[in-house]
Amino acid sequence: LLYRGMLDNSSGAASYLCASALGVSLAATAQVIVRVIRVYPTGALFRYDELGNILEINRDLLQLSWGVATIVGAVIVLGIPAALFLAHKERFGPLYIAAAIVLLFGSAVIDTRSAIVAGALFLIIGALTACFCGKNKKPNRIFCASLLGLTLAAVAVGQLTAGDLGTLWNNIVEFLRFDIISGNQRLLYWRDALNDFLRAPIFGVGFADGVVLEGITHTFSNPFSGMYHSVLLQFLAAAGVVGLAAFLWHCVEIARLLLRRKSASKLFILSVPAMIIAMSLVDNFFFYLNFQIIYAAFLSLAQKESLENRN
Repeated sequence: LLYRGMLDNSSGAASYLCASALGVSLAATAQVIVRVIRVYPTGALFRYDELGNILEINRDLLQLSWGVATIVGAVIVLGIPAALFLAHKERFGPLYIAAAIVLLFGSAVIDTRSAIVAGALFLIIGALTACFCGKNKKPNRIFCASLLGLTLAAVAVGQLTAGDLGTLWNNIVEFLRFDIISGNQRLLYWRDALNDFLRAPIFGVGFADGVVLEGITHTFSNPFSGMYHSVLLQFLAAAGVVGLAAFLWHCVEIARLLLRRKSASKLFILSVPAMIIAMSLVDNFFFYLNFQIIYAAFLSLAQKESLENRN
């Protein structure tokens, strides 16, 4: 449907694709919010310690048809660059910036760390670009400046009324699980990936090998749980230095595509593939079919715009 729509809307293919991606992300966010509203009265939405303090959100209860909570969070933030492209290109730019902020909030609700970090980074870069490029730069500047002012005012009021905000910030960091480094199972995945690379450094052990750890299943029907949860280590272990070199060359070609006849529109479009790669540095998103469809669509659109600008 994405490709058919791009072909049928050749004059506005970028806006069509970005609007579609934004719609998907907003739909996923709405599903998460509805799910939270339904689960909250049961008292099972959060996990608590022995003293009754909230530890974290119960992500197991937020699984949707998109997949587990981690995948849902990634689906949500992929709409951020798309929303900012529309803020840069279409009418009502500030409305799309507000939509991007809502998406970042949605990823925080479902607590997907890689999505939160990537989403925040691309939101800042994209919002700044939309404030200084495109026909909506003036209203975008006013909106972002007003939002920044309100945020600083809220922080100042909070400091005066609630006292030390450092404790609140630490609680947020703990709630979003950013303090969990040691003991993270990903460290075991990555160690196993390096061991597999040493067994077959040139061409790798193959994608069917996977992680060999207790409790990890790696089958033909469920290959993702047994992956190494890092796109770089996945190619290194599964395909050796040859496979990793091929992937890195692919990334170089994306960078060259961005730098060739640079434009703000192309920056927003290529931000979607870049975001998938960035989140995949600590997860498996790059290898999921649904992400690859989005990845390929935006990459194709960037190539199409580059060729059109050349003529």
